[in-house]
Amino acid sequence: MLVSYTHKFIYLKPGKTAGTSVEVFLEPLCAPPDHNPSHVTDVIDTEYGIVGERRGSSNTSGFFNHMNAQEIADRLPLEIWSTYSKVATVRNPFDRAISVFHHFGLKSELRSADSDTIISSFRDWVWSVAPGRFTIKKFLFTGEQPCIDYFVRYEDLEGSIRRFLFVLGVDRSGLGPLPRLKTDTRKVSIPLTRYYDAATAAHVREAAAQEFELLGYSTSVEDAERQRWALSNNVDQRLELETFRALVNQQGSAPAGARDLQRLLTKSFRIVERVRGT
Repeated sequence: MLVSYTHKFIYLKPGKTAGTSVEVFLEPLCAPPDHNPSHVTDVIDTEYGIVGERRGSSNTSGFFNHMNAQEIADRLPLEIWSTYSKVATVRNPFDRAISVFHHFGLKSELRSADSDTIISSFRDWVWSVAPGRFTIKKFLFTGEQPCIDYFVRYEDLEGSIRRFLFVLGVDRSGLGPLPRLKTDTRKVSIPLTRYYDAATAAHVREAAAQEFELLGYSTSVEDAERQRWALSNNVDQRLELETFRALVNQQGSAPAGARDLQRLLTKSFRIVERVRGT
């Protein structure tokens, strides 16, 4: 997690959403000018902001990388929590569940197994873990109320970050490249649709129902597969950016802050989802 006093934002990092890459990328906005981010860090708490402990050895303030929304709200002053823009990385729940499985659920001796064995192991694993494994709701809600102003989507990391920095008034070029940390180390490439049967898809869909609705993701596994393909070919990013620009032109003015920007982005995302489904 991050807090920037200079730019007045709070970053929340759910697991398996490319969160560490985004966290390290945004970290300079929350630390002194001479700070050099690294994968491992103790808590940094200065006049510039807070960098939560990330695999470090010392944590005296209680701030750490995977704090959920309520934990951060309870620890920060109310004025900061209620007035700062809140941003979180998100990912299609169907795709994220597979990533969680490969990171935590797949036995080491099966990592180089054939695709049928891995698929069978995934389907068994889905029923062996608590439904909470398939949702990041606690990072997006306090109680039953959504609390995030802006989503950095795994499916469009660069585009999402550029738009967020635009609202902050930060020059993207001054932050360097987006690092690729803790990326999936899957030995076998398996289409997303093959992992799921009807029952496991329904189970994940039910567990993450509020995410699907809040984030605008289709509840179809086939759509998640098409989105993954589009990610590798930059198809959706271009279409969503064009749709976003059209909505801004239609509005007649630039987004008035993070909430207005997120409203336009979610609308453009859903338009793209409908277009791709035709």
